[in-house]
Amino acid sequence: MRSICLNFEINHIEFISNNINDEIDSQSIELSKKLVESYYSKINNVLAEISNEFGSLFKYSISISNESIAFYKEHFPAFIDELKELNKRSISFPLCVSSLSDITNINKFNTEIQEHKNSVNSILSFETTDVLFASNLFTKNLFDKVYRSKIKAIWASTIVNKQYVNKLIGIDDVEGVELLQSDNELCAMFIDDKYKLSDIINKLNDKSADTQLVNLSFNYSDFIDNDTILDKLRSFPEQLMSESNFTFSSLSEIINYAESEFIPKYVNTLPESISNLEGINKDSLLLISKFESINNDIHKCKEIERSKLWNYLNSTSSIANLNNKVFDKQFIGNNCDFDSQKQFSMQIKNLYLQLSSNIDDCLENDNLKNAQYRFTDLENMPKVKLKKLFSGVDAKTILYSIQNQSAMLKDRVLSNIPYRVLDEIEELIAVDNDFDKVEIRNARRRILSKLKKI
Repeated sequence: MRSICLNFEINHIEFISNNINDEIDSQSIELSKKLVESYYSKINNVLAEISNEFGSLFKYSISISNESIAFYKEHFPAFIDELKELNKRSISFPLCVSSLSDITNINKFNTEIQEHKNSVNSILSFETTDVLFASNLFTKNLFDKVYRSKIKAIWASTIVNKQYVNKLIGIDDVEGVELLQSDNELCAMFIDDKYKLSDIINKLNDKSADTQLVNLSFNYSDFIDNDTILDKLRSFPEQLMSESNFTFSSLSEIINYAESEFIPKYVNTLPESISNLEGINKDSLLLISKFESINNDIHKCKEIERSKLWNYLNSTSSIANLNNKVFDKQFIGNNCDFDSQKQFSMQIKNLYLQLSSNIDDCLENDNLKNAQYRFTDLENMPKVKLKKLFSGVDAKTILYSIQNQSAMLKDRVLSNIPYRVLDEIEELIAVDNDFDKVEIRNARRRILSKLKKI
């Protein structure tokens, strides 16, 4: 299932000193444990909150380096067990109340999509080691629920981002709040994005400059096709939300539907866009970019079995428009004096030909897959059912379905289709040397024998 996915990479922290002793090493390990516990707790709560809000749109995975696993096994084995449990949930996180199939309000759907996009963009725009709490995924309610008992003081120096503090805990003035240097966990939540987590830890613990923080990272990545997917979904909220017409059980179904709507409509606009071009300018370069994009989209969809997309393309005037309108006017560059315009003209033409070829391939591929799907059990099918199956099926589809089958199966199919369709099949294979014309003659003989008996 295609989904929006965040990947959390959890590594460990090490304190490096030129003159380290057992006592400092012990303190470092304890601080490591505290920070790991704190961030683990935050990740767990953030994931729960996001999932509750955005349901099946959101998936996550967790990875951890081998070095960090060794570190935690030695110093903090309980964390490994907790991480395994969390990762277990990440593999099949349950769909929540607001999964897409349950949403019936269009405004709620659009708002949810936009909020999700904004939230993740806010995560991606910061280094999360510096400002995880500033990701806007923590709301005041979540903060109060998780950390109310721990709000004893707030780090109120210049390192604190007061904007986030005010927004998250709802106070107007943090200048007079008491500073508790020992509360590392609380202070770490309010780090300004201009500063490193190592800066505040060093300040809190009054450590020397050679104490460093290494490899505490939460990398948000694998944001799969976000803009493309969301833009397509957002374009068709009425259809997506129409329970009388569509019921979606997964995001992949919605994407398939969105593509089946989006691509033909876009293809229909290409002929007019091409014919309106006037030389090489911003619009023409943008058209080339969009042309290449739609080519890629269609190419990626070639393997979708029985996709609505190709039925839509086949039933609309997209292909006819491309064939009839693209070259019916004098195309830019044909009679111009500048080599650059001629090259541009050729580029547009090549893209058009590539698009036509991709669409033809996809239509043929989909017809073949449909045919093979429908004709999977011909060997044992009763004759009455066989005739009903082929009722209304065109000659080209029948030919696709049997061309790679055994001679016995071909004979069974050809002997049980209307005589008129057999004529059409014979015309189709007139230029196809791979198909044995003897099989057609044998089929005609059997059909005529049946007619004589009647």
